[in-house]
Amino acid sequence: MESYLDRYIYAGGVMMVFLIPTSLLALGWIFRGFIQLRRARVMPRKLTQATAAIHTTEEALRFEEAMETHPSSLGRLAAHLLKLNVVGADRKSDEEENEVLRPALNDEIDRLLQETAGLTTVYAVAPLMGLLGTVIGMIGTFQEFTTNPEHSIADLSFGINEALVTTMWGLVIAIPAFIFVQIFRRCIFRYEKELLPRAAKDLARQVWEKKRNEE
Repeated sequence: MESYLDRYIYAGGVMMVFLIPTSLLALGWIFRGFIQLRRARVMPRKLTQATAAIHTTEEALRFEEAMETHPSSLGRLAAHLLKLNVVGADRKSDEEENEVLRPALNDEIDRLLQETAGLTTVYAVAPLMGLLGTVIGMIGTFQEFTTNPEHSIADLSFGINEALVTTMWGLVIAIPAFIFVQIFRRCIFRYEKELLPRAAKDLARQVWEKKRNEE
């Protein structure tokens, strides 16, 4: 009796050597996306909590300096606003603040989009790998029938069925990868349009207020 291992893995031939690692790579990129794009990493609450704990101007200045190299997008954006004194005494309108913030925000969004680059490559390449495996399998099947015409139509159908295994694998890998890329990009779009600009301006104002109160 044919096992699932024989039918869906061994039948795929040499291309399964590449398709199985690709499927594992896709899973790895999906888990990485969830980890790297979670709000606790992009917009950590501990930054706001640390701001509340500032009591002197020196502490505020050290905190501002630390934010320039902070691993979160929120910290770096707030440091950018403070560096340009956008939220200081000469406060600007929201539109002007957003305009000043735009270059730094674009850089941060590009960093976040890089987290989806590997998964994007997977969903683009996996179907092509599957198609290549099918073509190789079909060539082998027809070549066998050419050299040995005694094969039946049932044998031909079986050979074509085996050749299509890699196409199935390519699609099974590519479809979830595409779905998760869209989920991650929608999350990043929300960071860009709604969450990061507002949170960065609020954090920068809190730090500036701490410095001003001490002055």
